[in-house]
Amino acid sequence: MNTHARYLSRLSLAVGSAVALNSFPSGCADSATAPLALTDADEADVDPSGGDDAGSSELPDVDGVDATALPDASLQDTDGADSASGDVDAADDGTVDDVAATDSVGTDSVGTDSDDVESDMQGSTDGVDASDSGDGAPDTLEDAVSDASDGDLDDAGEPEDVDTPVDVGPLYDAPLGIWSVAASLLDGRERAAFGAHGGALWVAGGSDSLGAAKQDFYVYSVSGGVWGVGKPLPTARHSALAAVASGRLYVAGGRETLGTTLQLVERYNPGDQTWVSPPLPQLPTAACCGASAGVGKALWTVGGDSGAPLVRSFEPADGVWSTEAPMAHGRSYPAVAHLPGLDGFGGELVVFGGASTSTPVSGDPLVTIVERYSLETGVWTEAGDAPFARYGLAAATWGGRIWIFGGTDESGLVRDTAWVWDPVLGFAAGQTIPRPRSFHGALATVEGIWLVGGRYATPSSAGANAALELQVDRLTF
Repeated sequence: MNTHARYLSRLSLAVGSAVALNSFPSGCADSATAPLALTDADEADVDPSGGDDAGSSELPDVDGVDATALPDASLQDTDGADSASGDVDAADDGTVDDVAATDSVGTDSVGTDSDDVESDMQGSTDGVDASDSGDGAPDTLEDAVSDASDGDLDDAGEPEDVDTPVDVGPLYDAPLGIWSVAASLLDGRERAAFGAHGGALWVAGGSDSLGAAKQDFYVYSVSGGVWGVGKPLPTARHSALAAVASGRLYVAGGRETLGTTLQLVERYNPGDQTWVSPPLPQLPTAACCGASAGVGKALWTVGGDSGAPLVRSFEPADGVWSTEAPMAHGRSYPAVAHLPGLDGFGGELVVFGGASTSTPVSGDPLVTIVERYSLETGVWTEAGDAPFARYGLAAATWGGRIWIFGGTDESGLVRDTAWVWDPVLGFAAGQTIPRPRSFHGALATVEGIWLVGGRYATPSSAGANAALELQVDRLTF
């Protein structure tokens, strides 16, 4: 075999090897955007308390059951922290290593077929390195690959291709869960006071389909799978600032049917299933239409009427309301969630969405900037824009991340989207919720995240009835 033929034979082997090697990274890049499948280990982590009922919608519906008759011992008074504090990790942390878009051997730089090589080799061999074996061919297959990738043999003068950035989607995949349907809410409510503690879900007040403020109090037993009727909220109201602190549900402010904004604070004690009104310390000023979170024994409220940037905290033990550092962006009907620190305490509050007014209409600008508040330093920082613009959305903490559900967009459309926010990685798209919702509650328990109440469509005109949601959805990990 002459020198040229031997060279051509070795280079053909090199090119074939390079093409084979290069096919693997391009196939793996797509895996960054593929949804994660539940493994056997993941499925084993799904809470067994759901049993066969976790995916069934045929749970008993008990209208008019008195909350005092519920067999659930979870309604006993405790001083523990809310179960939504993230004690249960998600079955899958959802992290996926970034896929590098680099080629071990770049086919673009090889870029020649056998005819081109044979044509190029009709010229002289003066450029062959003297270190070669003397017959004009590379000593090894590695030398041939190196020569080809370095473009030493590319005499055709074709420009080298420039790598195009590839969009590999979010930096991580959201943990997968299973949506199931629980017993329906006894009556439709939106803008209610929602809470969860000790194996019970609470829905107090809110407004009905006509917009009237209500006093009804509904209690759901997670273990029993039924709704009951508890003692009514003393003052009818909707759009209150409400959260669970020290195992008790606090309902502060809100609006009456005719639009009067309240200062009144009322508290539900699950131990004796009673409501306490004054002499509880009232809000410094009337407030509504914000969002609230319980942090251990304290209640925190953010935003409010007319897109207020106001932030307040309340320590029940001290009986004092304090005004904290304001947000940079005022908002009405935002969502807020507490992300605990590594020790389960402290941490930060994270605020999503909201409108510039408490009565937004189609076309009004919405807030997209995410703001984080350090409970240790008392300082707000911005965390960039969310990939959505919503008000009336709801959020819950699970497994060290915050889940954000539904809400109304700038056009007035009620959405069925779900997003997951990680304090390091940012946003990833979550599983679509079964029913679009706005002005609803997202409540975390050890059994999963529950979506309760809200509306599933915006009234077609002023004064029209709101389409309220009775279905209760649960996301189990």
